[in-house]
Amino acid sequence: VCVCVCVSLWFCLFVLCLSVCIFLLPGATHQQLLAGAEQVSGGRVLGRFFPLHPPRRVSLVPWLAGWIRGGAVPVATMNMQLAVPMGEEVPDAWHHQLIFGVSPNAVYMTNPLDVVSEAVVLRRLCSDSVLMVRREDVLTRLTTGAALSGLTPDLEDPRWAALDVEGQVRQMLREEECEEEEPRLAHIVIPAAYQSGVTLFALRDSEVGQELLLAPDLALK
Repeated sequence: VCVCVCVSLWFCLFVLCLSVCIFLLPGATHQQLLAGAEQVSGGRVLGRFFPLHPPRRVSLVPWLAGWIRGGAVPVATMNMQLAVPMGEEVPDAWHHQLIFGVSPNAVYMTNPLDVVSEAVVLRRLCSDSVLMVRREDVLTRLTTGAALSGLTPDLEDPRWAALDVEGQVRQMLREEECEEEEPRLAHIVIPAAYQSGVTLFALRDSEVGQELLLAPDLALK
């Protein structure tokens, strides 16, 4: 039995439609969700993002329930490549999912409709900003004579070098040339634009909207 569900149907549907539209954009981030809500609503809806990585001191279900009771609508930005059920293929992307209710130890979400344990949701919400790219996706995009040095671009983001993306790709290529049956890299890990956490949406002129603006960030563990 749900102990808490979103009480404003139209507002929940508005945020759901927004999250679906944003999700269709490759690489959509929580910043785009916030900007989209502001633009589409003509400023009537505001949002606030609460990062959950690094780990925070929060009991997820009670925290979500408190905001939902007040009239806010949460959207989770999760790394779906974590806590993958045994036997299932690792997904190829992160995901935004609207949370429409919670119960003890469970979270109710849409896009798609799902009920997930609090532990699994929290694991996906507490992720470094990285993305695993499947082996076949890497190899099919490499052209003969491609300069692998371009995989560690001289950009502002030092994570490409820290993750040694070029070295990971070179390792995959060496494995392709090796005739011996040895374990092979299934993925490489690259930096991602996403940040894991929960975005809370509310009507700007509502009481919960003002509370949202003044709420402190979640404390680090």
